[in-house]
Amino acid sequence: MTNNNQLKKFTDGNTLYLQQLISVLHGYWSQMQLRKEHSANFVSFSSITISMAMLSVLVLICINSIIFTYAQSDVNDTLQSNKQKDAASLIINTNPPSPAVKVLIDGKLYSSGSDGKIMFNGNIGQHKIEVPIAHDPGQRAADSPSINSSFLTFAGWEPPMPKNFSLKLYPQTSTVIELKLIRNVPISFEFFDASSNTIDKPKIGKVLLASTDGKQAEVIFPFKAFLEEYYFKKNQQVREDKDALIVSSPQIQTIPQKYKIVKVMMNDTNVIDKSKQTEFFPQNSSTINVDTKVYPLKIRITDRLFDTPVSAGISIHPIDDTSKMSNTTKTSLHFQTKGGETTISQLPKSTYIIKTDKGTGFGGNTAVLLTKPQEVTINILTNKSAAILGLPSFILFIFILFVLPKASRHLMAKFHNTNNKDLKKMQKKLKRLLEDTKPF
Repeated sequence: MTNNNQLKKFTDGNTLYLQQLISVLHGYWSQMQLRKEHSANFVSFSSITISMAMLSVLVLICINSIIFTYAQSDVNDTLQSNKQKDAASLIINTNPPSPAVKVLIDGKLYSSGSDGKIMFNGNIGQHKIEVPIAHDPGQRAADSPSINSSFLTFAGWEPPMPKNFSLKLYPQTSTVIELKLIRNVPISFEFFDASSNTIDKPKIGKVLLASTDGKQAEVIFPFKAFLEEYYFKKNQQVREDKDALIVSSPQIQTIPQKYKIVKVMMNDTNVIDKSKQTEFFPQNSSTINVDTKVYPLKIRITDRLFDTPVSAGISIHPIDDTSKMSNTTKTSLHFQTKGGETTISQLPKSTYIIKTDKGTGFGGNTAVLLTKPQEVTINILTNKSAAILGLPSFILFIFILFVLPKASRHLMAKFHNTNNKDLKKMQKKLKRLLEDTKPF
């Protein structure tokens, strides 16, 4: 700074001297114009004097220019040196490397380049870092225009820090941090019964998924979801070297995410077929086909007496050990037979109690364990058959109740009269015998 002041004083002095010299030359030039007519020698001498003065002026101008340039360069160097002392930089590496990822630094938006890096050059001190990525797969509507496009979600910082935080930058130092991002990809589910027929999605209640890293996800109608393509895992290598354990610094690894279908609920019953493929990687699939234990059930209703079909309404009540233990009642289904039979094309594997509607007849209940496509026949005693079978019984009942008692009384009276006559005869015989044996 002292050198700059001295240079400035020297430059100012030369400038003042130059101004005075120009003033003197101007006055001298005026006098020369008045005297040039009297002496040619004077004119020649004056020309030489003016030329020398002009040369002095040029020399002084050059000297001033050099001095000014030197002084300005020195000032720029000093400012640049001070700026470098206060300079600091921040490098944000996206993991995995992703272009066009936006981060707010001190309220200003920065984007990552094609290499996935965000470069920031600023001053030392505190700087506010914010991540505007706020996507949540669970909050994206199924009918969203971007339902078929993947997107990134914030997964954390390395080293670990809150999503939005303040970071101190130090002079002449490049601070490097890592922004972890998880790509979410769209997945849709299709369902098939045991006969490989498509199941209408509204029939399915929900799907429960479990991921490799221990998370669970629930998917509901229309069974389109965004699932994480991978997850992060810290890996440290430990090796033994001359009775000493050497632990490497932790490395962040990207592990492909694998999901397992745990439950597919239909009519409150888990119908997932575990013998089929139930695991998948979102990064390799966009549509997941789910095989289920869903079977057709054909029900016939016949008259027990005449073996003829009976049209009636039926109710199907699913039961299993789970519902018994939890004291829950599963949803019953109701169907109407036509021509004495009906076919339920898709019914979850379970144990069912089948009941005919009241007023149809007697004995219309049966149980079935549905583990494959089945047919079941229910024999009932219709009201008509019951009436036909009840007529002889009614006649017998009337006979026993009214006719039989009268006949019984008549027979008893006849038997009683017969017994009285025989008794009198026996009494006469006994009296006669007693008289014959009397002593004289």
